[in-house]
Amino acid sequence: METIIKHAKCGFGIAMAVLSTLIPFWSFAQVRIDWQQCYGNEGSSDYAVSIAPANDGFVVLGRIEKCHNPGLCNCDEGNDTTPWLIKIDSVGMMAWQQCWQPWDGTDEYDNTVMIRKAVSPEGMEEYYTTANSFGTYFVINKVDGDGEVLWRRFVGITGFWMCPTADGGVILGGTDGDGGGGKGIDTDDIIKLDCQGEKEWGLSLQLSENVIGLSVYQSNDEDFYALAHSSSGAHFYKISRDGQIEWRRNFGEGFYDRLYNIVELDDGFLLAGQSVSGMNGHHGGSDVWLVRTNKDGEVLWTYCYGGSSAEYSSDVFVNAKGGFTVFANTQSVDGDVQSNSQGETNVQKIWMFHINDMGALEWELSIGAIQHSVRCNDVIQTCDYRYVLAGWMWNEDTPSGDVNCSNSQLLPSSEYNYWVLQVTDTINSAGVSEPVLQNEMRVFPNPTNELFYIAGLEPVEVQVLDDLGQRLKTFHCTNEIHLGGLPRGLYFIKAIMEDGKVYLDKVVKE
Repeated sequence: METIIKHAKCGFGIAMAVLSTLIPFWSFAQVRIDWQQCYGNEGSSDYAVSIAPANDGFVVLGRIEKCHNPGLCNCDEGNDTTPWLIKIDSVGMMAWQQCWQPWDGTDEYDNTVMIRKAVSPEGMEEYYTTANSFGTYFVINKVDGDGEVLWRRFVGITGFWMCPTADGGVILGGTDGDGGGGKGIDTDDIIKLDCQGEKEWGLSLQLSENVIGLSVYQSNDEDFYALAHSSSGAHFYKISRDGQIEWRRNFGEGFYDRLYNIVELDDGFLLAGQSVSGMNGHHGGSDVWLVRTNKDGEVLWTYCYGGSSAEYSSDVFVNAKGGFTVFANTQSVDGDVQSNSQGETNVQKIWMFHINDMGALEWELSIGAIQHSVRCNDVIQTCDYRYVLAGWMWNEDTPSGDVNCSNSQLLPSSEYNYWVLQVTDTINSAGVSEPVLQNEMRVFPNPTNELFYIAGLEPVEVQVLDDLGQRLKTFHCTNEIHLGGLPRGLYFIKAIMEDGKVYLDKVVKE
């Protein structure tokens, strides 16, 4: 099997080698929901759109409709609909929140698009966030680790995608707006900004028909790759660092053949999206569509996964055993979606499935409620088999299916909520059921004021417990542990390894 690039810039994930045309064999996945939380206000339709990692948790961006109603949002904004940014810890508890007033106090944001962690030369925790304003212009903010706006720019496109770049700047992809309505810079399909938000270059993709959607990424060699879709299908571009088109490849047959995720390999790319055309393996309706190319964007294979209703991909990841995990949304109860036994057609579920390095479907699982739709909008991978998903769910008085937020009592009659959940793929990881071992683990310094390290181990999860065994903090894939916010005293440290072994030690906070 080819060598896989595991950590590429801004959304380049990991992909597979050659797709098998054999009938797939599946088994239902063993996927554990580690925690889940919901966020929103009473009588408000609130949607989480994007998630990014923080040093001690996550930041989640979305839209809140009624920020003045009772609930978890306490932003003092003048408009009903506003972007809502929340910081949560490693188990989903809210740390802070921010909303942004429209630029002149009159416009409203109709959609929030994306948050991504910035590349800060100073090592500070910073983020880029984006929002649209009713199809007229694109707002991009650079914010610090507390969500405070460092600068704001108005761009004359309706944005679909944003990617921080290796030089600390950001590249934007979108469609023609109204030139910024006098607020921003001239109209292009792709715009590169520097770290201070100043325009470096712009680019038109030179399509005869209008660009409907566009995503753009930076690769390991710091060139850019873009995916666009139009009425004629999907288009794949390579773009130089200074904004020149080097080649374009065309896939699909029409408006609903769309590609928007790019996964980088040593010798090519995996592109993911959705298709309604009669592609290889198409099941009817809209399927998850994967296209494997070489480095020049030439097709090696193309394949679809799904059922007779509607599916579309959210993201694709690799795991340590050489297979690939796809996150999508589904409304099907047939075809490849055999796990949705409690589902009803047109009730949307999150769909998680795994393919081996040859593309054969090994297992699949639908996650959601019984009668109300849920949705996955964004996913980040925190360890080889652990993922955090951001989307939305419909709040119910009693738990339904997999939806059971521990803080749901704070959101009575709250309609749609942000839904953030962490899942662990236990069918491909060993779990955490091995005996506890104590001899091979050492923490230092001990005692400590706040920060300590674990020596001799590389745990996938570290839990800080009190003397009653209650979990106080959780960290993932790190040997650096912070006790900030905890009082002085004795704490137990539980380190969980990828092979399932568990180690215990103690630390004293002075």
